[in-house]
Amino acid sequence: MNINCKAKKGTCTIKTRTAAIQLDNEIKVNDLVLPGAGEYEIADSFLEVGQGFVHIHADEVTVAYFDETRNEVTEKELEMLENVDAVLFKVIGADKEKLEKINKMIKLIDPRVVVLAGLESAEEFKGVEGQTPEEVETLKLTQSMLPDEDRLVYSIPAK
Repeated sequence: MNINCKAKKGTCTIKTRTAAIQLDNEIKVNDLVLPGAGEYEIADSFLEVGQGFVHIHADEVTVAYFDETRNEVTEKELEMLENVDAVLFKVIGADKEKLEKINKMIKLIDPRVVVLAGLESAEEFKGVEGQTPEEVETLKLTQSMLPDEDRLVYSIPAK
C-alpha cells in the first residue's frame, strides 16, 4: 500500500492493490462515499469507521488513521486497535501539547510504524518523541518492510 497526504488540503489517501481510500472530511473508497460510522468491506479492504478515526485492514497491513480532532483513544477503541501495524496521524497545525498527546496515543497503541502528516518540520516531533521522523513524500508500506523491533517514524510534510 502507498500512503500520500496533501495535508494543506486536509486529504490523505491510502492506495491498496484494489482500492483508493481517501481520508478527509468524508471517507471514500474508490468512488463510494461511506455514510458514517460502521464496518465496511469494499474492494478487498475492511474498514471500521468511528468518530475521527478509521481502522483499515488491506494488503496484509493494518493501519489506524486519526484526523486532527483526535487527541486520545478510549479503552474500547484501544481493544479494537490491538495489533495495528501502522498509525497515520493528520497533524495540521499541531502544537507541542497536541504532539505530546499524540505521543501518548502512540505508546498506548504501540504500532511498528508511525506516520505524521502535515508537520511543518519533522523536527517538531523530535522534542516530543525523541526521534526525528524521516521525511517522505509518499510512504510505501508492505508487511515485509515492517520492523520486528523498534519503531519507524515518518513525516509527510505539509504541502
